[in-house]
This record gives sequence, C-alpha cells and structure tokens, in this order.
Amino acid sequence: MGFWGHFPIKILGFAILAIGTAFQLVGATIPASSIAAEGVVDDNLCSLHEAIAEANSPGTHSGGTGLRDECMPGSAGADIIMLTTGGLYNLTQIDHIYFGGNGLPPIESVISIYGRGATIRRDPSYITCDGTYPDFRFFEVKGASTHLTLDWLTLTNGCTETSYRGGAIFVTEGAQLTVGASTISANYASASGGGIAVWNGDTITIRSSTITDNFSNDQGGGIYIRSGNLVVNSSTISDNTSWYNGGGGICLWGGDGLVPVNRITLNNSTVAGNTADSGPGGGIYSRSDGSTSSVVTLNNSTVTNNWAPTGGGIYNMRAASWVYARNSIVVNQRWAQDCYNSGGTLQSYGYNIESATSCGFTAEGDQQNVDPVGLRPLGNYGGPTNTCALELGS
Repeated sequence: MGFWGHFPIKILGFAILAIGTAFQLVGATIPASSIAAEGVVDDNLCSLHEAIAEANSPGTHSGGTGLRDECMPGSAGADIIMLTTGGLYNLTQIDHIYFGGNGLPPIESVISIYGRGATIRRDPSYITCDGTYPDFRFFEVKGASTHLTLDWLTLTNGCTETSYRGGAIFVTEGAQLTVGASTISANYASASGGGIAVWNGDTITIRSSTITDNFSNDQGGGIYIRSGNLVVNSSTISDNTSWYNGGGGICLWGGDGLVPVNRITLNNSTVAGNTADSGPGGGIYSRSDGSTSSVVTLNNSTVTNNWAPTGGGIYNMRAASWVYARNSIVVNQRWAQDCYNSGGTLQSYGYNIESATSCGFTAEGDQQNVDPVGLRPLGNYGGPTNTCALELGS
C-alpha cells in the first residue's frame, strides 16, 4: 500500500481531501490515462506526457480546445498525477535530450505521481542499450524548487547510453526525489547509477521500496550519489551490478563542494546480493572527494552476500570518509572482506554483528567472528520489501 493508501480518499473536483484528517492538499489532481497515445496527441485523453506538462505549466493541456482541453487543470502549487490502477505505460520514443535521452518531459515543479500499482517501462522489445533502439531514462528532475514523489509504481528497462548517468532517474541542480512503495528494476546506465543517479542534488528519500537488478557500466549499480544526501528507510537494495570503479549497490562519491558533507543513511534496510565486478565495495562504496566529506550511517540494517574484489560489503576510502554502524549486521559476503577501510574511519555505536573483524565492531554489545550467523536468503518474510531474516534461535 502506498502513502496515500493509508487514508480514505475522495476526489472532489480537482483537489484531494483526506477524510478524517485536518488538512487539505493544496494543488490539483490530474488523471493520466494508460490508454492515451504516447506523447502529445489530440486524442481526447490526457497522456502521462501531457499531465506532466500541465503540472509544470498550468494551462498547457487544459482550459481550451484541442490539445488544451485533454487534462484536468494543473495549479501553481504542488500537483498530483493519478495513474490508472495497475496501468501499463509503455514508452517507445525519446521526449527530449538532457544528459542523455528522457522518455518523459522534465520535472520542473513539485509533482507527485501516484502509481496505484502501475508500471512505466521502456518498450521490452528494446533489448539493447547501444543506439540500435531509442535509449532513454524516464525522469529528469532538476532545479532547486523541484521535488518529484513517486508512489506505488514500477520503473523498468530504462537506459542511458554514451556515458550518461541514471538508467531510470537523473536528479540534478538541487532537486529532491522521494520514492515510496515502488520498484526500480532492470535499468541500465552506460555511466553511473544504473537505477538512480544524483549529481548535485538535494535530498533523496527511498522508503518501503526495492532497487534491484539494475546495471551501471561505472559506479553505483543501484544508486549513485555525487553531492547530495540519500536516506533509505525500510527498503532493499539487491542484485545490482557496477562494472567499473565500484559500488555494486550504492556509490557515494564525494561531491563538488556544493555541500560540505554528503550522506547515506540506511534505517531498517537491506543491501544484499550486489556485485562490483572491477571495483571496490560490493554493497556500498563511499569516498570523500575534494573539500567535501562522505558519511555512511547504518541503523538496524543488514549488508550481506555482496561481491567485490575488495570490500565485499563496504569499502570506505580517504580521510574525510566515515562509516557509522548501530545495531546492524554486516556478514557473509560472497567475496572479500565485510568491510575495507582505506584511510577513512569505521566506527561502531554498538550491538553490531560481523563475520570476521574487518569492520572493527568492538563497542558495547558488538559481536565479531560470528559464523554461521543464521541469516535466511533474501525473501519475503513480511514487511514492505524482501529481507534477509534471522533463523529462529539466532
């Protein structure tokens, strides 16, 4: 169930009212039909392309004749785009070019896309990402006043070629992104960030979501962050792959000095089964860069079954890089150490478990050299995403 699913909802005109609560959401609700023709077409249906354009610039596709009357009116404030329940939005063409192809119009305002179980995909007949077929990610999110929220939605088969980042989503120029109750899977980036790439973004929040089976030709098979903050709550980063330079699951690569500290915070989350083929950090790779620091914090989280030549679970590099762990499990990587520290700091706040001693978990309640740990394979043991549950009695 997505965020909105926690409230009984009634659509009155163009605003959404949450019955039994004390607030009304400011803005407009714009339904986007999954059977509308792709792009901007005069077919008396509001397509996802037209809905985004209307939310960015009210009046673009409402309040007139022909193409201008196909969508509900947008607003000057935050808008909601409501997708067809369980709908399939199959994209076949590039909408515009910005650091690679994008299948949908740019996000340039505060927009929430409520998927209701819908899927947005690049046509599955496009089986390569080398220019043979149209190559594009889905969302480009840019600008300091821009915030995209995706809820209860799947993004799959996105692709950026020719050294571009972000196979499904690219966030830049101080924008924010929130992904809730969603799946980002089987996307490809020829550079960094197979699923999501952030370059000089603001705060990226992933909650109750799964980032899985994505591939990058450079860093960050699942997620790549360069100058920005990532918060992962009750989510799973699994089975992603980076080819060069590391960070099979997540890569935090310092910044450009726009913010003094770049952060990854994992709360009640799982990083499992990721691979860094030719670089360090199968699960997580963190390094400071230039005048900025990098900080990774694990709270009640699990890092397991990842692979890399060095630092199978976590690789921490350079003096201004810190990894903090509290009540977390870092065990049973498929190759190399649970943790590898190259000039940075690994610090325990207690009650952590590791397979050997590479993470330096020696604070109160820590356990080292625990083998076997008794973790079950990644699977559905209850909760919003797959996890690696402990065996009974562990």
